[in-house]
This record gives sequence, C-alpha cells and structure tokens, in this order.
Amino acid sequence: MSKHLMSKLGRAFDYAVDLLAYSAGCAIICIVICISIEVLSRSILNRPILGVAEIAEYLVLYMTFIGATWVQKLKAHVRMDIIVERLNPRAKSLLNIFTSIAGGVVLLAISFYAATYAYDAAKQGVHTITPLECPVAVLVAILSIGCFVLSIQFLRDAYNEIKIARRVFTEKSESYG
Repeated sequence: MSKHLMSKLGRAFDYAVDLLAYSAGCAIICIVICISIEVLSRSILNRPILGVAEIAEYLVLYMTFIGATWVQKLKAHVRMDIIVERLNPRAKSLLNIFTSIAGGVVLLAISFYAATYAYDAAKQGVHTITPLECPVAVLVAILSIGCFVLSIQFLRDAYNEIKIARRVFTEKSESYG
C-alpha cells in the first residue's frame, strides 16, 4: 500500500476512534440521567422504573469496550512505568513491540470468538434472563467490535514501535561504526 493511502486510512481510523470515544462519553451522560430519573421516581413517586439499572449496566459495558481504544491511542492505559522506564531504549522498544503485538493478537482472537458467539446467539434468538430481555447477540457484539478496534490500535502501536526501534538500532550501530 502506498504511504498516502496508509496515512489516509490512519486518519480515518483516528477519526472513528474519536467518534467512538465521544459516544462513550454520551453513554456516561445517559447513565447519569437514567439513574437520576430513577432516584427521583423512586423517592418522589415511590415508583421505581423497571430496567434502569440494567440499561446502566449495558451502557457501562458499551462505554468500556468502545472507549478502550481511545485510551490506548492516548497511551493512557495503566503501565508498569517503574519497570519500563529503567530499561535501555533498545529493550524498551522491544518490550513495547512484543506487548503491542501480543495485545493485538489476543484481542483479535477474543473479537473472533465473540463475533462467532454473537452470531450463534442471534441465530438461536437468545435473550438475557432479565426484565428487559435484551438479545445476548447485541451485548456480545459490542465486545467483539470493541476488541477488534482495540486490536487494530495495538497493531498500529506495534508498527510505530518498529519504526522507532529501527531508528534506535540504526543510531546505536552507527555510533559503533
């Protein structure tokens, strides 16, 4: 693929990740509104609203799996900095490449199996055993989509780390020559 096309795809992916992050932010707002209405309804009218807690749980699920890619893009996930920062640049780069590739591969596997399970659940018409009886396929599809997008981000991180490693290794070998 040409460098120009890869750059365009990268920008489109970043834009999609940002949109997903904004939608995760909207999910937080919806959770606050739903729970506030539930509390008011329960305390003022003495009538709880059926399914509010369940909706909040589903929105937390959505928010977590959809927002994780944005957090990874910002490099804001929890890291073992106390260990990683003590490594030399070469070891740090290799560790980052390994963890990014491992994360990408594991998430691709989870995404595949979740998609397979969602497909089977949809085909069989499986629903949750809760008041709202939500289709299980919808819930598992969020997991599959979120893991797939996050795997792409991890693989992009690995690619960027490989470019950094090439520079580090080239500078190191030139300093010996």
